[in-house]
Amino acid sequence: MASYCWTLVMDTIWYKGFWIPDPLTWDDFIAKDSSVYYGEPRHILWSFVVGICLLGIRYIYESFIVDPLARYWGVKETKKIHVESNPVLEAVYKKQKSPDSDTVQKLSKQTDFTVRQVETWFFRRRRKDAPSMLKRIRESSWQLFFYLSIFIYGVVVLYDKPWVWDTHEMWRGYPYHHVTNGVYWYYILEVGFYWSLVMTLLVDLKRKDFTEMVVHHAVTILLLLFSWVTNYTRVGTMVLALHDVADIWLQLAKLFTYFKYKRTSEVFFVIFIITWVISRLIFFPVRIIHSIFVDLNKYILPVVSLYIFKGLLLTLQVLHFIWTYFIIKAVVKKSRQGDLTDVRSDTDGESEEGEVEALVEHNTNSTTTRARNHNSNIMK
Repeated sequence: MASYCWTLVMDTIWYKGFWIPDPLTWDDFIAKDSSVYYGEPRHILWSFVVGICLLGIRYIYESFIVDPLARYWGVKETKKIHVESNPVLEAVYKKQKSPDSDTVQKLSKQTDFTVRQVETWFFRRRRKDAPSMLKRIRESSWQLFFYLSIFIYGVVVLYDKPWVWDTHEMWRGYPYHHVTNGVYWYYILEVGFYWSLVMTLLVDLKRKDFTEMVVHHAVTILLLLFSWVTNYTRVGTMVLALHDVADIWLQLAKLFTYFKYKRTSEVFFVIFIITWVISRLIFFPVRIIHSIFVDLNKYILPVVSLYIFKGLLLTLQVLHFIWTYFIIKAVVKKSRQGDLTDVRSDTDGESEEGEVEALVEHNTNSTTTRARNHNSNIMK
């Protein structure tokens, strides 16, 4: 009975009519030649194990490479800030981290604090929640290390592949697309990295676009899993390469901002904007989206999984537009102030409502900075 139930469940999950178009069968996804490999669903599960391993590598990298270098440059872990316990102010803080002047006046009357003391309490409370500079450097350094390494690896693996230059090759000859060792590990490492990002969502820097990042990671993982199972690996590799290139420059810009190399940071940020526009607003829709909606129809019949795959790609493109809006909004605002550097900064913790929104990083990543002049005056 148990065996029958298990067989029924597996037959339902791998129902051919959902996954692959007619007249193909699952036998077409099994290589007849032992020297040829097609992606097998069970193999992609190793990516979860790789994600856990990447967490270990990240810990070693941050502890034994990033931390010593950061301290050499004079960066220290921020001392824990003590904030006097106050239930009334704490309740307001959970809803509004930077209350307006009217709210401050009301809170002053509800507590034994003066207006100045209320403002100071909120300032110190925000500072307590703000991530330390060392934590910011750790996260950006790790992402820079991975994105740069995997992008170089991807270029080495893909530069001679025909589908990189001709989008029809992403579909021609489907489903008999040989997955090379290079493409296999490219997939496993990338999916593993996104698993690791999901595992650390609650401990990494939490930005204002947290919801968008959760959606991005989920969509990316689903897209890669779908493309692996259905052997759309050629288009999957293109999606990965286009998404990694811009993140390299963003992390470089952020790191140079943290180390106060303003001009160098601005140069990298300009390069980031250029690569972002080219990769995610031009190449992604013109080559990937267009190819899967137009070129693919010449080689593959419609099937349910294909519609889902298209939907995931469109969701990524919508996220690209949302983050582009954040970039434009932040650049315009900071340009009017005559300072572009702060656009790439993470939350500085001094003001929740007054921070300038900026781009997130995966994959799919935006950063924010919020600073208000009255906070600095409080500390004088």
